[in-house]
Amino acid sequence: MASTILPRSSEVILDTGLQYYVENLTDSRLTTGDGKTDLLRFNKIAYRCESGEKVIVPWPVIALYFGDPRSQHERTVEATDSQGVHMVPARGNELMRLSVFYGVYEQGVETIAAVVPRVRITTLDGIEIVPPCFDPDADHIYGFERNMQKTGDVATLIENLQSQIDSLKQAQAQRHLLGDNDNELPEDIPRQPWS
Repeated sequence: MASTILPRSSEVILDTGLQYYVENLTDSRLTTGDGKTDLLRFNKIAYRCESGEKVIVPWPVIALYFGDPRSQHERTVEATDSQGVHMVPARGNELMRLSVFYGVYEQGVETIAAVVPRVRITTLDGIEIVPPCFDPDADHIYGFERNMQKTGDVATLIENLQSQIDSLKQAQAQRHLLGDNDNELPEDIPRQPWS
């Protein structure tokens, strides 16, 4: 499915409770400066992303490594979505945070796109999301308010969850075809001595 970049007047609603694709457009795996440690990590989970590969990641990975695409110039705003009410930082604050995160600091805010790994971020439906690190002027604005009516909200939530399940099944099947799912995972609950 081809991705589509939407204009500034877009009605695309970004939900912090959904999953998103990150596609690696670089020539190597996304790693930290040591070249070994996976760059995309959150909540004790590393999301390995080889060159040309797409991985499904939760919202916090997008916001942490590439900035919150919902941010606006000189405005910290309150957002409501499936995860409740939270604050969206101003675009300038996001750019400053990213410049420190990537080690370019104040003198490098304008050049931050050169140090951030080239990636394409899309919704599971293929709509491209342009984060602040690649859009410092906020040419692409995304919505964040959800209609919280119970009837529509539950139906939308179920539809979004089913879409995510289908995408995860597809990714799992692809990993199985590539032989990447042979690693044993540690058990979540340690065995009791009597079991």
